Amino acid sequence: MQRGLVMVRLYTFLIFVAVSGTTALGWRAPAPGNAPQPKPSAADQLAQTVNFDVWANADPSLTLEQALEYLTDRYELNFVTNERAFEDEAEEANNERVLDFQIATKPIPRMFKVTLEQVLRKILSRVPAQFEATYLIRDNIIEITTRKAAAKEVLGNADLPLPPLVTKKIDKRLLSEALEDVSKATGVSVVLDVGVTEAAKRAVSANLMNVPIDTAVKLLADMADLGAIRLDNAIYVTTRDKAKVLRKEKPEGARKKQSK
Repeated sequence: MQRGLVMVRLYTFLIFVAVSGTTALGWRAPAPGNAPQPKPSAADQLAQTVNFDVWANADPSLTLEQALEYLTDRYELNFVTNERAFEDEAEEANNERVLDFQIATKPIPRMFKVTLEQVLRKILSRVPAQFEATYLIRDNIIEITTRKAAAKEVLGNADLPLPPLVTKKIDKRLLSEALEDVSKATGVSVVLDVGVTEAAKRAVSANLMNVPIDTAVKLLADMADLGAIRLDNAIYVTTRDKAKVLRKEKPEGARKKQSK
């Protein structure tokens, strides 16, 4: 009898251990590889490639607000609108709220293998031309604003033309790779002198937020002890001495424009 009682207690103990072990495994912390990844920045989200043919036959009354809401729901983008910037120029638009502008009175063409940034720019191009609607990046938020408001913030002068802006975190990338990233992000040709191959292999890091393309390239080039100069619609990265020579060779008008 006593021996049977001991066996019952032993079995009970073993069952407890087994159950406890199973429970402990269930509560084990997730492996590092399964940990939730941080949400990408708005700039990274806009860089993703998509096939976009949603509004080829859209209702002509589709508004900017509805379009932005769709992008928010479908791609988890976050938008805010600088209402004040649009209100400052709203007289010619009969004080109509910018989010109420209809963007599909003309069919929005199908777009394949394009970035979300290209989709957004196509949408903003449907806002009345006098506003020159554009956007600025605020970490994980995309602010819809006017060209004048953006130029005043970025360049300090609302009357200056707004160049392509770079918003990108570069972490220990080779200079050549970083320049290629910047070129792809803006559509501006950035040409690296073949004679600076060693400098092109230097690692550079920068957290660029709404930085004009010329400034971004100059900053990255400077980290590798190089210079940069705009030549027509391209930016040339070369030695500082060669950049100085090229700058002197530019026509007077071009030099004045470059110095602004």
